[in-house]
Amino acid sequence: MKKFTLWIKEKLWVTPAAYSILAVALSIIFFYIDLHWIDAMSEYIPSILLTNVDLAKTIMGSLSGALLTMTTFTFSTILVVLTMYSSQFSPRTLKNFVHDRLTWRVLGIFLGGFIYNTLSLLFMRRIFTVTM
Repeated sequence: MKKFTLWIKEKLWVTPAAYSILAVALSIIFFYIDLHWIDAMSEYIPSILLTNVDLAKTIMGSLSGALLTMTTFTFSTILVVLTMYSSQFSPRTLKNFVHDRLTWRVLGIFLGGFIYNTLSLLFMRRIFTVTM
């Protein structure tokens, strides 16, 4: 069992995958909260915070694109700098960066935010109520 936990701790994909699974779960939970409790809670929420679906889709689409762009530029810039640094000073610099837990968490937060925004965008729809 100890070997398995050490093997899991060494894998880069485990932390971002955990953050991504958490993002999927939160997106589904908030979708059902919004679906079932929005009518009961709408009298307590200020009207300025309640928007229409088209505006929400525009905002969430922009946020998804921004998070993906931010992730790409952040990690590609850092890796270019570290590659240049490791070629001139220490070849272990890039390996230390890749195996740093903080790097894994930052990547997990970026990916989790992107997945949350994208799934929330997919869950947005108009709810038509029929009044008689």
